[in-house]
Amino acid sequence: MGLSVGLAVVFAAVLVVYLTLGDEPLRWVEMAYRLFYVRISMRSFERRGSTIPDEFERRVDTSPHQSALHFMGEELSFLELDRMANRVASWALSKGLRKGDVVGLMMGNCPEFIATWLGLSKIGVVSALVNTKLTGKSLEHCFNITNPKIIIADVKCAPHARPATAALHVPVHVYSRRISNSNNNGADGKTERRDVDLNVDNGRAAGRGGGLDQSPSSVLRTSLDAELKGHGQTRVARKAREGVASTSLLFYIFTSGTTGMPKAARITHARFFAAGVAFGFMNRIKASDRIYCCLPLYHSAGGMIGVSISWWSGATLIISRKFSARKFFSECLNSRATVVQYIGQICRYLLSVKPGSSDRDHNVTKAIGNGMQLDTWLKFQQRYV
Repeated sequence: MGLSVGLAVVFAAVLVVYLTLGDEPLRWVEMAYRLFYVRISMRSFERRGSTIPDEFERRVDTSPHQSALHFMGEELSFLELDRMANRVASWALSKGLRKGDVVGLMMGNCPEFIATWLGLSKIGVVSALVNTKLTGKSLEHCFNITNPKIIIADVKCAPHARPATAALHVPVHVYSRRISNSNNNGADGKTERRDVDLNVDNGRAAGRGGGLDQSPSSVLRTSLDAELKGHGQTRVARKAREGVASTSLLFYIFTSGTTGMPKAARITHARFFAAGVAFGFMNRIKASDRIYCCLPLYHSAGGMIGVSISWWSGATLIISRKFSARKFFSECLNSRATVVQYIGQICRYLLSVKPGSSDRDHNVTKAIGNGMQLDTWLKFQQRYV
């Protein structure tokens, strides 16, 4: 009886507040609850001594066939992504990589990028996610301060990575699959892919439909695709990352270097997990959501927040190769996106596109990001919502 009376009193108090002040105080109560949930989730993560590969594997075990990634019109399940990462982990062990080692990763937006750093994290190896726009001294600086044992690059980035690592004498392993030049940016349909055959003996590389630069600076070491085929898809034993804690380093993310040399930000397992819980729970992201990401996966917004939200919630991450104001909402429509990510002036660029009948022809209901001015936000809502 006492409990019933207590609940009635609480309900009456909430009703009085609502009738007197409206729903604004209730919003603050909800916000406090969500912040409390985030804090409790973080404490649980740290208390368990969990890591990001642990959390990802739990997601795989509970939702193996749920779509994890959408790229170029194709869906990749959490189980398929896990198997890709397991190949990388097995390969890395065969190369003598161990807990605490660093691998430089220089790739454009694609599923392999995520699978690679995830696979490396399964054995406690730290990835340095290098800005693909960096060249010369800035790129060399990134490698020098992280001291990688191996560099992994895609075909487009490999010619820049090789000379930048000359002083370190580390091998460059290249993903030879390359997205061909086309009018499709990658999220809204299938695009032809180009396979680049690497001749390891003489360092030459030639692709169907066009060759690579044959100058000494573009010499490539090995085709990572070919090496990975010799490794299984089963998970490596967890003892391979024994000693890795929630506070351990997961990967480095670099600043753009516009005001000096790039600086390396240290992203721990706990920080990555916190991004998913905070942004995912605060924005009510569900497993049925599809998150459109045209931001670089080597930056925190796309590579940490976007990926972490997906793994925390079970939502699908839609990867676009790059941002295009003209194709933004058409890609969202074709990929069935319900959530979009933005940073800085992206929404202002979208407003600069000539208005069309398809402005509201999409399923997007939420936008997650930062750096938007109020007047831009109001105009954005008026036009696209």
